[in-house]
Amino acid sequence: PGAWPDKLEEQLALAWPGQRVEVINAGAIAWSSQQILTLVKDVLENYEPDAIVVVSGNNELLEWFDARKYLPPDSLSRWVSSIKRARLLRKSRLYQWLNARIDDDAGRWGQTEFSDDEALPWEERARMGDGDRAFAVDSFRQNLSRILAEAAAADVPVVLGTVPVNWAEAPAQFEFSDAPEPEHRELLQQILNAVREGRGEEADRQLVELLEEMPEAVFAHEVGRLAREMGQTERARRWLHEAIRLDENPHRALPEINDTIRAMSEDAAGILDIERLLESESGDGILDFRQVYDYCHLRPSAHSRVAEGLARVFVDEIWSGGRIQESAPAGRHPLDSWLGGGVLGDQGGYSPNPGRDRFDWWKSAQAATHESPESPEAWLHLARVVWHTFHGLCGENRGPCFPEAQVALDVAHRLGPQSCAVQAARGRQAYALNLQQTGTLLENALACDPTDSRTAWYQQRWVSERAGEGP
Repeated sequence: PGAWPDKLEEQLALAWPGQRVEVINAGAIAWSSQQILTLVKDVLENYEPDAIVVVSGNNELLEWFDARKYLPPDSLSRWVSSIKRARLLRKSRLYQWLNARIDDDAGRWGQTEFSDDEALPWEERARMGDGDRAFAVDSFRQNLSRILAEAAAADVPVVLGTVPVNWAEAPAQFEFSDAPEPEHRELLQQILNAVREGRGEEADRQLVELLEEMPEAVFAHEVGRLAREMGQTERARRWLHEAIRLDENPHRALPEINDTIRAMSEDAAGILDIERLLESESGDGILDFRQVYDYCHLRPSAHSRVAEGLARVFVDEIWSGGRIQESAPAGRHPLDSWLGGGVLGDQGGYSPNPGRDRFDWWKSAQAATHESPESPEAWLHLARVVWHTFHGLCGENRGPCFPEAQVALDVAHRLGPQSCAVQAARGRQAYALNLQQTGTLLENALACDPTDSRTAWYQQRWVSERAGEGP
């Protein structure tokens, strides 16, 4: 709850009253476009989706990153070459026949064949090269093209999304054998001084020369960060993007990935340029911790914006006739998707520990019930916060704290049985847990507040599910 697929389902259900809408979040951690291509084939073969949304691109270099942990530069080079040869030959029937009969591991290396105690020290690992990056982008382009072709053959529309990344996140720094020397850092300081003194073009020339000799992402990042502070937006964008491209820990999409998505959008049914959507809400057009809380994971407000944007693509471009509901006011984007508003995301600067934030919210909500033990509002707020808690505080095992949330909600109902907000929360929680009394609780909530369209939607969906109607 709170992630954009869940919010998209709610937006589309509200856009088409009377229709059952189901959005399935099939995202997986660390999957590249190759694995997503396999997933799409499986979905098209075994299910009947009305549409597919593809937002992919952050993980295209992870195989390279993992391989460098275990393979020295010469072995890594042979492995990459074998992959390239396999790609060129894979359409050959003779190659396929031979490959099936010869016991050859070339091009089939996988991360599961090694253990962490076999990892090489950083000074023995190969750097990421421009050839690796270019090959990853080309792989992404080919896989995305095949995804679009597979969906087109099945007459299933595909909506693409660009990948939002945090350009302000500092790049990783590792101690390679060719680590920067003191003179490199001295030259960086001269470049930073030139930026401060308004000699931007001179700084650009010097930085280009420095990066040619020593391609350290942190050099580009430091210049980009300072240029942003000095109000030199275009220079900041250029060098922050270059820092992403050079980052030795490739957990963000290369700028070329999003360019590829935009270029291929003509073959898709629609596109939401998520990167530019969120950039437009930043004062200087640079994505940072206000929209992305770490390197690529969105804040609650950004999830809301993505869901709203995708819903508009579906209503305006894919299936007409719906009506998008107005979004929450700026600065108030609830994490909650089942219990309504009340659990707000951190609206301040970057939080280095979102889990600690959630812990603090919970303790604050608990303190409010101790200070006002007879307040149904305090217990309702505690129920909402606990509902979204996922760690070991509720018990020995990590997991959602649903039972504790239900207890707090029961107390809120005992103290305020006439509260429409409490009744609505009880009904929605029962729906989420598929409880037997769901129908009765939702009916009671609507009797209390007939204008509650959100609860009405849950009731309608509950009735449809009981009748066995499909989405």
